Amino acid sequence: MNIGKKLKEARMQHGFTQERISDEIQVSRQTISNWENEKSYPDIISIIKLSDLYEISLDELLKGDDEIINHLDKCTNTVKSNRKLSIIVMISLIVIAALLIFMGDRSSILIWVTMLLEFGLLCVVGFSDAPEVSKHIRIASRVLMIIFVLIYLGLVVVCGLAAFDAFQSGRSETGIKLLITGVLVAVCVYFLIISKLIKILTQGRSSNRSM
Repeated sequence: MNIGKKLKEARMQHGFTQERISDEIQVSRQTISNWENEKSYPDIISIIKLSDLYEISLDELLKGDDEIINHLDKCTNTVKSNRKLSIIVMISLIVIAALLIFMGDRSSILIWVTMLLEFGLLCVVGFSDAPEVSKHIRIASRVLMIIFVLIYLGLVVVCGLAAFDAFQSGRSETGIKLLITGVLVAVCVYFLIISKLIKILTQGRSSNRSM
C-alpha cells in the first residue's frame, strides 16, 4: 500500500479531519489532501509528525512505497548539496578577504581568479550531487573537479614560491602574507575538493567489492 492511502486510512480511523491534521502539522489543508492523493509527498519532518500523530511506526508508514523512499533520498541529497554550496561561499569569502588584507592592491588578479574558481566549484558540486542529472554530466563534473584541484594546487605552489622568494629577499612581512594566503587556499582544496574525491573513490571501491 502506498503512503497516501496509509495516511488517509490512519486519519479516518482516528476520526481526524484534514483541517485538524493541517493545524497539527502546520501546513495547509490542501497540502494534506495532496499527500493523501499522492499529488505530492511530505518531507521527513512531516512524516515523523504524522507517524506520532497517527501512532504508526516509520517503518510501517514507509514500507512498500518506493516512490516516497526515492523522494526522501532526493530531499536528503538536496540538503547536503545546499550545505556544501553554503560552505563554498563562506570559505571563498574568507579567502577573498585574506587576499585583500594580506596582499593589498596586488591581490586584484588573484581575487578574480578565486572568484572564477569558486563559481566553477558551485556548478561542479551542484551537478555532481544532483540525483536527477545524467551519468555523463556527473562524470564530466567530476573531471572538472580534478581540473580545479590542479588549478588550486598551482595557486598553492605559486604562493609558496613567492613566499620563499620574499623571505630570501628579506621581505619577511610579504613572505608571511603569501604563506598565509597559500595555507588558506590549501585548506580550500582539502575541504571543498579533495574530501569529495576521497568520498567518490571510496564509493567506487565499495561498489566494486559488492559486485
